[in-house]
This record gives sequence, C-alpha cells and structure tokens, in this order.
Amino acid sequence: MKTRNTQKRTFRRRRSRRTKRKRKGAVQTTKKQRGGDEGDILLIDASFRGDLVKVRELIKAGAAVNQANVNGHTPLVHASSNGHLEVVRELIAAGADINKGDYKDHTPLVFASTKGQAKVVLELINAGADINQRDIRGWTPLMFASENGDADTVRVLILAGADINLTREGGGTALTIASSRWGVVDVVRELIAAGAAIDQGDNNDQTPLMVASKWGRVDIVSELIGAGAAIDQANIDGKTALYIASDNGQVDTARLLLEKGASIDQAENDGHTPLMIASSKGHVDVVRALIEAGAALAKAANLGYTPLMMASLNGNDGVVRELINAGALETKPADTHRVMRNAIRIQNVAMIKMIVKRLNEDDKLRKAVPDKNAIQNELVSFAEYTNNDELLDYLVSVGITNKGMRKMREKDRQKKTLASSVPKKIPTEVVREITKYMGGKTRTKR
Repeated sequence: MKTRNTQKRTFRRRRSRRTKRKRKGAVQTTKKQRGGDEGDILLIDASFRGDLVKVRELIKAGAAVNQANVNGHTPLVHASSNGHLEVVRELIAAGADINKGDYKDHTPLVFASTKGQAKVVLELINAGADINQRDIRGWTPLMFASENGDADTVRVLILAGADINLTREGGGTALTIASSRWGVVDVVRELIAAGAAIDQGDNNDQTPLMVASKWGRVDIVSELIGAGAAIDQANIDGKTALYIASDNGQVDTARLLLEKGASIDQAENDGHTPLMIASSKGHVDVVRALIEAGAALAKAANLGYTPLMMASLNGNDGVVRELINAGALETKPADTHRVMRNAIRIQNVAMIKMIVKRLNEDDKLRKAVPDKNAIQNELVSFAEYTNNDELLDYLVSVGITNKGMRKMREKDRQKKTLASSVPKKIPTEVVREITKYMGGKTRTKR
C-alpha cells in the first residue's frame, strides 16, 4: 500500500515528465492569465516566436492584442523584445497599446531598447511610443540602451529626441550608466556628442568620471577627460576620481589621471589622500605609481595616520617596503616607533626586519629616531614572548641583543622543557639527577 508521501513523489515525477514534454520556448501561462480565451495566450505565444501568419490568423479570429500574461507582458512586448519587426507592425495596426507597461512599468520600447532592437525601436517611436517614459526606478529607454551598450539603438533614441540628461532614482544619467563596469565607449561618445552633461553627479555627487575610474575603464576615462570632464571634482565624501581609482587598485586609471594633471594629494573629508587609501588597501602598484608621481609620504589624515602607519597596521608588507625605500621613515622619523609597534602587534616578522634593517643602514635616521631603547626592548620582549628563534637570531646579528643573553635564554628554555617532561611518579635518584642538572637542590623527607 502506497503511503501519502510516496503518492506525492509519484505525482511530482509524472508532473515533471509532462513539463519536459511541453514544447521548448513556448510562453507558459495559467488559465487565469488567459482570461478564459485560448486565443489570447496563443497570440502571446505566436508573437514570442515571430510567427506572423499565426498572429494574423489569431487577430482576425478576435484575439485580444493587449492581453498580458502574469508578468504584464503583452504580445507587443514579446515581439519587440525578440526583434520581430513585421509582427510588431501587425500588432500596432491591430490597435496594440504601445505604452502599456508590465509590473515594473517596462514598455515595449524599453524591451526593444534593452535588447538592442534598433529597427523595432524606430518603429515604436514612429507609432507614437513615449520616448522618455520612466519605469518604477525612473529609468528611461535611453538608460536601458546605454546600459546594454548598443550604440545604434542609443543613436536612434537620441535622434528621435530622447532627453539625455534625465536622472534615474538615486541620480545618475544615461552617461553615468554608460561609464560603468560594462559600459561601451562608443555609447559614451554618442552621448557626449549629443550634449550630455559630463560632470552631472548623482545624489552622492558621483560623476561619470568617478564611476569609470572605480571600474578601471581607462578608455572611457580618457574619453571623458578629452571631452572636458572636471578631473578633480569631488563627491559628497570629498573623494576625487584619483582617490576612487586608488581605493579600488586601478593602477592604469590612476596613471592616466596623474598624466592628465589630477591633484595627487587632494584629501577626502577625513583627510585621507590617494596614497593613504592605496597603502591601507595594499595596492602596491598604485602606491608605486603615486610615489613616482611625487605623492607626499608624511602627510597625515585627520586622526594623525600617515601612509606608512596605515600600511603597517594592515600588514601590507609590499606597501611598507615601497614606502620605506622611498624614504618614508626619513621623512618622519617620529613615526618609526608607532610603525614598529604596529608590526609587533600583528606579529609581522618580515616587516620588523625591514624597519630594523633600514635603521641599521642609515646612521642619520637612527640618530633622529626618538625612544630607540624602547623600540629595542619591545623587539626583544616580543621575540622572547613568542619564542621566535629566527627573530632572536636576527636581533643578535644586528646587535640589538647579545649572544650571551641569547644562550642564557636558550638554556632556560631547555631546562623548562626538560622539567615539564618529567613524569609524575619517578624514582628519587632520577629526580635528584634532573634537579642537579638544573642547578637546584633536592629536599629529602625526614
């Protein structure tokens, strides 16, 4: 006898097989969506497939041209999205609502613009489609076309009178969208040529140049700068295009901005410069490019942190090496102790060695560093506490501690290890021998 769960599983398998047998690509709807008329759903399906003969047959039979499925997609939406131009013309001639949107207010023109169907876009516009109609997020057909990266569709919309400087919800124009990660430079050119506002920011004052810099779009950055984009304009947080490129590790973009005259030490609202944020994030290539361009090594943020401090605090060895080699310690010797403490705090031996090596190589720097004894004591204490033989040997080699002290500590450690290895119950004579070796005295019971 089958259980209830077994019956359910059997039903699901049968239903799955029936679903697989359905024709691939057909538009699926429920009975409720059909509105009680089989012809309406068949018209949606025929429009989706671009079957012009079937579309004409169904329209002649009285199928509703504006009947939508559960997502609000009409036959015209499906035909427009898939580029079936003749079907689009047939539906429009039969009275299809050109500006009817789905549940997101996406009209047939939006779908055609999104899919790069330039000929359909032109047909819809000529038939009276609202070229600037917005969806629920404030996006226009031009914005969708710009995001899709189809220059032909963008050109058609612009020539038809689309407002190129309308903003979406949260701000940002079609040019902002075209300048993003997946943007196409030809679309950017079309928008600029049509008079797009190059420096118009969104609600956070983020301009197209900043967006392109974030994603490392060197081609678009070059195009925007060539068209006159304000290279040092800052957003609501005080961040410039160079700062944003440095923050995201976009070294090629940073180099281009520097070549074009970007202000290298312009800080954001908290006083962080491009070099500081690149040092903090560990972007070695960006740090190198900024240093080569003359970035200030010792400039401090509002809380007093310098690039070297930020790099050491985050354990970025490569950046610390670049900054030290560029003379960051010599520029501000007073930071040496804090940088060393950061290295000790995160237990970064490689970084400690870098700093000690620099101090040993430069007599002038060593004399300029305050609290040298405190630094040495902290180093030795750290090496002992962590039982780091490699670091202790290194400190001996550079003269920070001596071999006698090193041997004495090694002997103490061996004694402790030997004592800890003694079992709880052992013969008395063995205890005497171990204690004698360790330099102690034995107690005998009376």
